[in-house]
Amino acid sequence: GFLVVTYYFTNLEVVTQATPFKAGVMTSAIAVSAMQALALVGLMSVKWPTTFQGVSSNVQIVLLDLDGMGLSCLSGSDPLARYLMVVFIFPAGLIWIFMFWSFTLALAKCVKWRWFKPWKLHFTLNTAGLGMQLGYGTMAAVAMKPLMCYSHPNARQSLITYPNLFCGERAHSVLQVAGISFLTIFVVGFFVICSYAAYNMPRWCTSGQRERLQSFRFFMGNFRFDCYWFILIVLLRGFSFALA
Repeated sequence: GFLVVTYYFTNLEVVTQATPFKAGVMTSAIAVSAMQALALVGLMSVKWPTTFQGVSSNVQIVLLDLDGMGLSCLSGSDPLARYLMVVFIFPAGLIWIFMFWSFTLALAKCVKWRWFKPWKLHFTLNTAGLGMQLGYGTMAAVAMKPLMCYSHPNARQSLITYPNLFCGERAHSVLQVAGISFLTIFVVGFFVICSYAAYNMPRWCTSGQRERLQSFRFFMGNFRFDCYWFILIVLLRGFSFALA
C-alpha cells in the first residue's frame, strides 16, 4: 500500500505555485536529511556532549541500525549476516518497485477495467530515484561501515559498528568486498546517473524528450526549475558526511 501511495503522490502534476501538500513533502525531506546528518555526525570519532550523543543515538535508525529498529533478532549476532541484511534492503526495495511495475503491466493485459492504468516506466524510475535520493546519506554510511576501524591499546583494530569483529579477519574482508561493491554500484553509480541527467536535461527539454525528463522529476522536487542541478550538491553533502 505504501509503495502505491508513494508512486502516485510523487508523480502528481507539476504546478508552479506551492501547495500545502508540497510544503509537507519538503518538510519531511528536510527532516529526514537532518536526521541523517545527526546520525552520521554521531559516528565521528569525536567526544560529543552527552546530550548530543543521546540525540544522535536515537536517530541511528535512519542509518538502518538493526538494534535501533528492533530487528537484530532476524540476523542474530553475526556481524557478516547483519551487514549483508542491511545492504540487501536497498536492492530489495528497487526490485520490489519494478516487480510491481511489471505486475501492473501484466494485469492491464488481463483485465479491461477502464479506470485501471498500468504504471508508467518513467514514473516508476522517478519513484525509485526519489527513494534513493532520500536515502543517499544512509547508503553512503552503510557502504563505509566496513572501512571504519578504531585501534585498541594492543594495536589491534575493530570495526566501529561491529566492535566484536577485528579488522583484517576473513569476515572483515567479506564485509569490505560487499561494502565496496555497494559503494560502487549504488552510491557512486547513482551519482553518475544523476550527473549524466543533469548535464543532458537542457537538451532533453529543448528536444521534447518528456519521458526522460519525467524519469528525473525528483531533481526539481525541492528546487526551482532553473536550479535542478543543485541535487548534486545535496548528494555530495550526504556522501561527505559519511566520509567524515
